[in-house]
Order: sequence, then C-alpha cells, then structure tokens
Amino acid sequence: MKCINKTSNRAKLPSTTSQQSASSRLFTNLTLSCFEGRFNIDSTKNLFAKNLLSNYALQIKTKSRTIMSSHQTKKSALLIGYDPASIPDSATSKAPPGTDFKAFAQAIYDIEPQLIAAGYDGKSCLITYNIDEALQQATEALRSKKWDFVCIGGGVRLHSPTEVFEKFCNAVIENAPGAKLCFNDHPNTTVAAVKRWDI
Repeated sequence: MKCINKTSNRAKLPSTTSQQSASSRLFTNLTLSCFEGRFNIDSTKNLFAKNLLSNYALQIKTKSRTIMSSHQTKKSALLIGYDPASIPDSATSKAPPGTDFKAFAQAIYDIEPQLIAAGYDGKSCLITYNIDEALQQATEALRSKKWDFVCIGGGVRLHSPTEVFEKFCNAVIENAPGAKLCFNDHPNTTVAAVKRWDI
C-alpha cells in the first residue's frame, strides 16, 4: 500500500498568510504605480484588480475632498467696538430712553461667537473709551493677522467725535491693507454687515 505524505502535499500549497501578503504587495504596487502615473487602471486585464483599484481611488478622492474642505482657510473678520464695561455714564445717558444696557452689552459680547458660527475666523477687539489706549488696542489687533473684513462698531462711528472715527478708519487702512471696511447699526447686525462685502 502506497503511503501518501499529506504534510508534503500541504507544503506545496501557499499558506493563507502568504496569499494575503502577496495580494497586499500586489495591491500596494498597483496602487503606487497608479498614483505615480506608471499604471492606468483602465489598462489592466485583471478585472478584480481593476475593480479594487477603482473603488480605492474613489475612496481616496472622497476623503481628500473632505479633508481639503475641512482645512480650507476661513475668511477673517475683526470687529472694533467699545467694551461696554468701559463706557462711562456720561455716554450711556445719551442713549434713547428705555435702552436695556445689560442686553445691549451682552449683544456686543456675542458678536465674536456669532461671527464664528457664521463660518468666519472672527474676533472682537473691545476697546477702552480712552482714545489713545483704544487706538493702541485696535492697532495691535489689526496687525495680529491678515484680516479680510474689519467692522467698526456703531459706538465708535455714531457716538464719538468725527475725528475719532477718522482715526480708526485710517488705522484700518494703514494696518490692515486690503481689508474691506463694513459698519453695523447694532451688534446683532455685525454678521450681516460682513456678509454684505463677502462677495
């Protein structure tokens, strides 16, 4: 009776691990060749490899678009306005009767998160009521980065002497060249003011 060496026969067959390793190397080489321009997916006669690479390429494109979209540079917007805590009583007394200063102050503090929520790289520069210190604060903020939009708040624009408003406008021109100036008529309209010029 002839003895069959089963172990010897099994040894002639590639192991599952070896098959997987070979397939992995083939797939890697084909993929690299494809992306390096040395291999065209449509030119392969191996239907399995063709489908595999086509699906893989589609996944790579989808993921790349997602990553690029999430890392796109947001447009930057800076608000320059008075810090409610620094406004003296002499200035608040000129406000229309019935003005809710607590709500108005909160609206000012909410501007930055509103800009961010609207998709901008938003920042509020809340300045003191002292003109020299305020200009220094604004100048530092304007120089801190490249701004696409600079909004000067209504307190600076409407409730300060004209020359003060002019100084802030010139500060923007000098320290944020290329930024578009915009003006709100209330803290809650700041995002709308920026969007008017986001074209």
